[in-house]
Amino acid sequence: MTERRRRMDHDRLVRGMAERTREACIAAGARVARPDRRSPDQRSPGRSQRLSSP
Repeated sequence: MTERRRRMDHDRLVRGMAERTREACIAAGARVARPDRRSPDQRSPGRSQRLSSP
């Protein structure tokens, strides 16, 4: 697990999210990153908008 992912998971834990919810959030982030083979923070803004549009 990357440092960024660990921090995000820790932040969710501190906020009181359930373990399964935290796992689902991490899985969702991985699904978003998979098509481009790069992390969401390295994706161009236009690409992120196209993925989030209906």
